[in-house]
Amino acid sequence: MAPDPLKYARIEHERRFLLRTIPAGMSAKARTIEDLYVDGTRLRVRKVSSNGDIERKLGQKLTLDDGRRIITSIYLSSAEHARLDALPGARIAKMRHRCVERGLDYAIDVFGGSLAGVVIAEIEAQSDEALRALPTPTFAHCEITDRPELTGYALAVAPAAALAFARRLLAEPAANAL
Repeated sequence: MAPDPLKYARIEHERRFLLRTIPAGMSAKARTIEDLYVDGTRLRVRKVSSNGDIERKLGQKLTLDDGRRIITSIYLSSAEHARLDALPGARIAKMRHRCVERGLDYAIDVFGGSLAGVVIAEIEAQSDEALRALPTPTFAHCEITDRPELTGYALAVAPAAALAFARRLLAEPAANAL
């Protein structure tokens, strides 16, 4: 019998959007997120810092055969994080802000360094039906939910290619234009 992939994981119902600019109304308060995508695995070592608090996690995102995406997270001690963070892999950092539009709470990720200019919004829902019912935010240029070229992994392992892809999308007319 095959293992149940949902025994220790949860289904992730998420939509992602590429933004041309930082949206008005975005919170000034932000969390710093540092990720390490471990070479040769589907694992991500994450450190989230905010107001002196630090959260450390080991995560894995998978797409099941039926298209559902699942995420598994394990919280780490600082010693465990240090050990795993020493593994070889691709690193990425971003500032995560919050923005509320039409009563919906979006995470706004602002990248710097070699990815300066890339701004991505994410929103989660409790089900696929609820996710599909969410309107596209007015501040979005286009939806990138199903664009593997702009996942966190792609941004980390091939930042130049991801940045070029994002710039190509941003050069096109906005997908949410009326």
